[in-house]
Amino acid sequence: MKKLVSDFMEIKLNDITFVIPTAKEEVRTLASIPQECKVIVRDDYTQGKARNEGVYQSKTEWIAFADDDIKFNKVFLDFVLQLADKKSVVGLQGYAPSPWLISRFMFFHRSVFETIGPLKEVRHGEETEWLIRAQKAGYKLKGLPRDSVYHYPHDKASNKNEFKNLVWLIWLYPDLITRAIKIVINKMLKSSDDNEYKHQ
Repeated sequence: MKKLVSDFMEIKLNDITFVIPTAKEEVRTLASIPQECKVIVRDDYTQGKARNEGVYQSKTEWIAFADDDIKFNKVFLDFVLQLADKKSVVGLQGYAPSPWLISRFMFFHRSVFETIGPLKEVRHGEETEWLIRAQKAGYKLKGLPRDSVYHYPHDKASNKNEFKNLVWLIWLYPDLITRAIKIVINKMLKSSDDNEYKHQ
């Protein structure tokens, strides 16, 4: 009888870099990151550039993209590490019916970045476009419920950004037009009442 080989990879905390794009003085996310992990906080012209430069600056095998206003616990991070492998991106689910993740928290091996290239350095939607490329290259997206991570409440971004994001994605990937329209409309309708987009 053949011995079964486990696909589980032991990922050490000191081999993880958290990349946080922000222009804020207070970065609430730092309180949740284990001390063993590396952290790179960048203030660049766009979040896409900040994330790209953070990856270039990092030396670890594993990368986590995180917003500056989230909170998570050890149980969540341990679960992410158990799900992670070199052929996938683990993160928080986007707004239904989106098959993609959101950059509030994403975790992946640096070889994913090296294979599909950097994020587009645009104002909005760069993480979705990057994930589309990842899927087309054969990487699996492993989504976790958005409420797995606490998102500190803040003002909702203008719907103009959502519209620009939609037009840009359709221009790049016309085969996704129907799905993209459904996703953006659903997010515009539902997220306005979401607790994460209310005044503090």
